[in-house]
Amino acid sequence: MSRVSLDAFLGEKSGNFSEDLYFNKDYARLYGEVFEFSFEKNGKLFKTIALKKQIPNTPFFDLQSPYGYSGFYSNSNDESFLKQALESLKQRALSENIIAFFLRLHPFDTNLSFYEANLDFFKKERQIVLINCTQDFTSLRKAYSPRILSYVKKARKELKISFCDKSFSKDFCELYEKTMQRNRADSFYFFNQKYFDTLFTFKQNIVLRAEFEGRILAFASFFVGEEFAYYHLSANCNEKNANAALLDFFFEFCVKKGVKFVLLGGGVKDDDNLYYFKSRFSTLWTHFSIGGLVFDTLNYEKLCEGKQNAFFLKYRSCAGGGGVEFFLALPI
Repeated sequence: MSRVSLDAFLGEKSGNFSEDLYFNKDYARLYGEVFEFSFEKNGKLFKTIALKKQIPNTPFFDLQSPYGYSGFYSNSNDESFLKQALESLKQRALSENIIAFFLRLHPFDTNLSFYEANLDFFKKERQIVLINCTQDFTSLRKAYSPRILSYVKKARKELKISFCDKSFSKDFCELYEKTMQRNRADSFYFFNQKYFDTLFTFKQNIVLRAEFEGRILAFASFFVGEEFAYYHLSANCNEKNANAALLDFFFEFCVKKGVKFVLLGGGVKDDDNLYYFKSRFSTLWTHFSIGGLVFDTLNYEKLCEGKQNAFFLKYRSCAGGGGVEFFLALPI
């Protein structure tokens, strides 16, 4: 089947993601010190959440969006209001010695075109796969590749799929670490036991497990908002297509719950095995956009001087500090 872009599918993007977990300060706190900002005027709202990090060997700080899809949220498309909000954000940042902000923007943000024109840096990054849940489950499955549908149907018959409570936190963490090691994942993708324990405290977090004859073969965690759901982490033994079965089960759950779209994320690059795996569940895709704001041009340019990399925050040597998206649900 032909692949369809989100813009072509919807015509105009819409959706409220302002209360999704990526804007929750307790979630953001998992990754460091939290910076929150909001600007309101005549019923119009602009807000953002970020991680505030000191730049080594300097008195300066920068901001980065938490792991996932957050960036900015506004209930308004008024460009005059948005410019006022960005200026207010700049003044707040400068008052705290913050020189720049690296953003991971939500794909359903209706103001992406405005940000593309008004941020100091904007890039459409790699493609991500979307699942359209605004249809019955039988119709949703018609977007699967024939082979993955065959695998999934067989796995759903063989495996027992259940929701997990916090008592499974340790098992999830242990299998996740083994999966990361098997996939030779970057250190950024490793999380300690406390991280998994905390995930289970969030009401929007759902963890599923797949078992065969009493043995756990896979876990998958998802964040579920009112309109959007997100594939977060998964861990598996790479047996009996358990991970695919968990995704299929979750899509069915979202259809029943009234979620509009599931954001599966992408791969490390658009044509790798991870992206290929996810794309076998849907023909719908969109770009994930990243952006950057420079608040203190003089000191930003001084810190970036002589740094030969493609990151927005060039002075940060690791990928986690620069300009790449961290793709969710890495293990397959």
